[in-house]
Amino acid sequence: KLKRSYFQESIDNNNGNPQGIWRALKSLTKSKKQSKITELKREDGTSETDTLAMTNMLNEFFVNIASGLCANSTPSELDTSILENFVSSKFTNSNTQFNIPPITVQDTMEMIDSLSSRKATGSDGISAKLLKLVAPVLCHPLTRVFNLSLEKGCFPRKWKVARVTPLHKDGVRDIKDNYRHICFICAVKID
Repeated sequence: KLKRSYFQESIDNNNGNPQGIWRALKSLTKSKKQSKITELKREDGTSETDTLAMTNMLNEFFVNIASGLCANSTPSELDTSILENFVSSKFTNSNTQFNIPPITVQDTMEMIDSLSSRKATGSDGISAKLLKLVAPVLCHPLTRVFNLSLEKGCFPRKWKVARVTPLHKDGVRDIKDNYRHICFICAVKID
Protein backbone atom coordinates (compact mmCIF):
# COMPACT_ATOMS: atom_id res chain seq x y z
CA LYS A 1 0.00 0.00 0.00
CA LEU A 2 2.88 2.34 0.81
CA LYS A 3 4.54 1.57 -2.52
CA ARG A 4 1.31 2.28 -4.37
CA SER A 5 0.86 5.66 -2.69
CA TYR A 6 4.50 6.52 -3.45
CA PHE A 7 4.02 5.89 -7.16
CA GLN A 8 0.66 7.67 -7.20
CA GLU A 9 2.32 10.69 -5.57
CA SER A 10 5.18 10.55 -8.10
CA ILE A 11 2.71 10.57 -10.96
CA ASP A 12 0.64 13.35 -9.40
CA ASN A 13 3.77 15.46 -8.80
CA ASN A 14 4.69 15.14 -12.47
CA ASN A 15 1.30 16.18 -13.83
CA GLY A 16 2.02 18.01 -17.08
CA ASN A 17 5.54 16.57 -17.24
CA PRO A 18 5.47 13.50 -19.54
CA GLN A 19 9.14 12.66 -18.94
CA GLY A 20 8.63 12.65 -15.19
CA ILE A 21 5.55 10.46 -15.49
CA TRP A 22 7.40 7.98 -17.75
CA ARG A 23 10.33 7.93 -15.31
CA ALA A 24 7.96 7.13 -12.43
CA LEU A 25 6.14 4.46 -14.42
CA LYS A 26 9.39 2.86 -15.61
CA SER A 27 10.66 2.63 -12.04
CA LEU A 28 7.59 0.49 -11.34
CA THR A 29 8.79 -2.18 -13.72
CA LYS A 30 12.55 -2.32 -13.10
CA SER A 31 13.87 -5.81 -13.71
CA LYS A 32 16.67 -7.71 -12.05
CA LYS A 33 20.08 -7.47 -13.70
CA GLN A 34 21.74 -10.61 -14.99
CA SER A 35 25.20 -11.41 -13.67
CA LYS A 36 27.97 -9.95 -15.81
CA ILE A 37 30.45 -11.93 -17.86
CA THR A 38 33.85 -11.11 -16.40
CA GLU A 39 36.09 -13.21 -18.64
CA LEU A 40 36.01 -15.05 -21.98
CA LYS A 41 38.58 -17.36 -23.53
CA ARG A 42 39.87 -16.50 -27.00
CA GLU A 43 40.45 -19.16 -29.66
CA ASP A 44 44.15 -19.26 -28.70
CA GLY A 45 43.26 -20.03 -25.06
CA THR A 46 44.18 -16.62 -23.64
CA SER A 47 41.67 -14.73 -21.51
CA GLU A 48 39.86 -11.52 -22.38
CA THR A 49 38.46 -9.29 -19.64
CA ASP A 50 37.79 -6.05 -21.54
CA THR A 51 34.03 -5.53 -21.77
CA LEU A 52 34.04 -4.16 -25.32
CA ALA A 53 36.33 -6.93 -26.58
CA MET A 54 34.15 -9.60 -24.94
CA THR A 55 31.04 -7.98 -26.44
CA ASN A 56 32.64 -8.10 -29.89
CA MET A 57 33.69 -11.72 -29.40
CA LEU A 58 30.16 -12.77 -28.49
CA ASN A 59 28.65 -10.65 -31.27
CA GLU A 60 30.90 -12.27 -33.88
CA PHE A 61 30.09 -15.70 -32.47
CA PHE A 62 26.31 -15.10 -32.57
CA VAL A 63 26.39 -13.53 -36.04
CA ASN A 64 28.29 -16.48 -37.48
CA ILE A 65 26.11 -19.24 -36.01
CA ALA A 66 23.76 -19.30 -39.02
CA SER A 67 26.54 -19.28 -41.62
CA GLY A 68 28.23 -22.13 -39.77
CA LEU A 69 25.04 -24.17 -39.84
CA CYS A 70 24.51 -23.44 -43.54
CA ALA A 71 28.08 -24.45 -44.39
CA ASN A 72 27.51 -27.86 -42.79
CA SER A 73 24.32 -28.64 -44.70
CA THR A 74 23.58 -29.29 -48.34
CA PRO A 75 20.96 -27.11 -50.00
CA SER A 76 17.94 -29.07 -51.12
CA GLU A 77 15.65 -28.20 -53.97
CA LEU A 78 12.47 -26.64 -52.68
CA ASP A 79 9.38 -27.72 -54.58
CA THR A 80 7.44 -24.49 -54.89
CA SER A 81 4.98 -25.75 -57.50
CA ILE A 82 2.23 -26.45 -54.95
CA LEU A 83 2.51 -22.93 -53.53
CA GLU A 84 2.70 -21.38 -57.01
CA ASN A 85 -0.42 -23.28 -58.12
CA PHE A 86 -2.32 -22.23 -55.00
CA VAL A 87 -1.41 -18.56 -55.43
CA SER A 88 -2.21 -18.66 -59.16
CA SER A 89 -5.64 -20.13 -58.43
CA LYS A 90 -6.44 -17.30 -56.01
CA PHE A 91 -5.24 -14.49 -58.26
CA THR A 92 -6.76 -15.17 -61.65
CA ASN A 93 -6.82 -11.48 -62.53
CA SER A 94 -3.41 -9.82 -62.88
CA ASN A 95 -4.86 -6.60 -61.43
CA THR A 96 -5.67 -8.26 -58.11
CA GLN A 97 -3.97 -6.52 -55.21
CA PHE A 98 -3.02 -7.80 -51.82
CA ASN A 99 -4.93 -5.78 -49.24
CA ILE A 100 -4.37 -5.51 -45.50
CA PRO A 101 -7.40 -4.07 -43.72
CA PRO A 102 -6.76 -1.10 -41.41
CA ILE A 103 -6.03 -1.84 -37.77
CA THR A 104 -8.72 -0.71 -35.37
CA VAL A 105 -8.27 0.76 -31.91
CA GLN A 106 -9.87 -2.42 -30.58
CA ASP A 107 -7.25 -4.50 -32.45
CA THR A 108 -4.51 -2.45 -30.80
CA MET A 109 -6.06 -2.84 -27.35
CA GLU A 110 -6.40 -6.60 -27.84
CA MET A 111 -2.77 -6.88 -28.93
CA ILE A 112 -1.58 -4.88 -25.93
CA ASP A 113 -3.76 -6.98 -23.61
CA SER A 114 -2.28 -10.17 -25.10
CA LEU A 115 1.32 -9.13 -24.26
CA SER A 116 2.88 -11.16 -21.48
CA SER A 117 3.61 -8.95 -18.48
CA ARG A 118 6.39 -11.32 -17.43
CA LYS A 119 8.59 -10.74 -20.50
CA ALA A 120 11.71 -8.60 -20.33
CA THR A 121 11.81 -5.12 -21.83
CA GLY A 122 13.33 -4.44 -25.22
CA SER A 123 15.77 -1.74 -26.25
CA ASP A 124 13.13 0.92 -25.59
CA GLY A 125 12.94 0.06 -21.89
CA ILE A 126 9.14 -0.05 -22.03
CA SER A 127 7.77 -3.19 -20.44
CA ALA A 128 4.54 -4.89 -21.43
CA LYS A 129 3.33 -4.23 -17.89
CA LEU A 130 3.82 -0.50 -18.37
CA LEU A 131 2.30 -0.56 -21.85
CA LYS A 132 -0.80 -2.29 -20.49
CA LEU A 133 -1.06 0.32 -17.76
CA VAL A 134 -1.10 3.24 -20.22
CA ALA A 135 -2.92 1.44 -23.06
CA PRO A 136 -6.14 3.47 -22.80
CA VAL A 137 -4.14 6.64 -23.47
CA LEU A 138 -1.75 5.24 -26.10
CA CYS A 139 -3.97 2.92 -28.15
CA HIS A 140 -5.37 5.68 -30.40
CA PRO A 141 -1.99 7.20 -31.40
CA LEU A 142 -0.44 3.73 -31.74
CA THR A 143 -3.26 2.62 -34.02
CA ARG A 144 -2.62 5.68 -36.18
CA VAL A 145 1.11 4.90 -36.37
CA PHE A 146 0.45 1.23 -37.21
CA ASN A 147 -1.96 2.17 -40.00
CA LEU A 148 0.41 4.79 -41.41
CA SER A 149 3.18 2.20 -41.38
CA LEU A 150 1.04 -0.24 -43.37
CA GLU A 151 -0.23 2.46 -45.72
CA LYS A 152 3.20 3.92 -46.49
CA GLY A 153 5.08 0.62 -46.40
CA CYS A 154 7.51 2.13 -43.92
CA PHE A 155 8.49 0.40 -40.70
CA PRO A 156 9.91 2.67 -37.96
CA ARG A 157 13.67 2.12 -37.69
CA LYS A 158 13.56 2.02 -33.89
CA TRP A 159 11.24 -1.00 -34.07
CA LYS A 160 13.93 -2.93 -35.95
CA VAL A 161 16.42 -2.66 -33.08
CA ALA A 162 16.79 -5.52 -30.63
CA ARG A 163 18.77 -5.76 -27.43
CA VAL A 164 20.84 -8.93 -27.72
CA THR A 165 21.89 -10.55 -24.46
CA PRO A 166 24.11 -13.60 -24.01
CA LEU A 167 22.49 -16.30 -21.90
CA HIS A 168 24.67 -18.94 -20.29
CA LYS A 169 23.55 -22.44 -21.30
CA ASP A 170 25.82 -24.70 -19.27
CA GLY A 171 29.47 -25.52 -18.73
CA VAL A 172 32.17 -23.06 -17.79
CA ARG A 173 31.24 -19.41 -18.12
CA ASP A 174 34.42 -18.24 -19.84
CA ILE A 175 33.83 -20.11 -23.14
CA LYS A 176 31.67 -18.28 -25.68
CA ASP A 177 30.27 -21.55 -27.09
CA ASN A 178 28.50 -22.02 -23.76
CA TYR A 179 26.25 -19.03 -24.45
CA ARG A 180 23.23 -18.53 -26.62
CA HIS A 181 21.74 -15.21 -27.49
CA ILE A 182 18.29 -13.90 -26.77
CA CYS A 183 16.87 -10.85 -28.49
CA PHE A 184 14.62 -8.40 -26.73
CA ILE A 185 12.55 -6.46 -29.21
CA CYS A 186 10.62 -3.31 -28.43
CA ALA A 187 7.09 -3.58 -27.17
CA VAL A 188 6.65 -0.16 -28.82
CA LYS A 189 9.13 2.62 -29.49
CA ILE A 190 8.42 5.79 -31.37
CA ASP A 191 10.86 8.69 -31.45
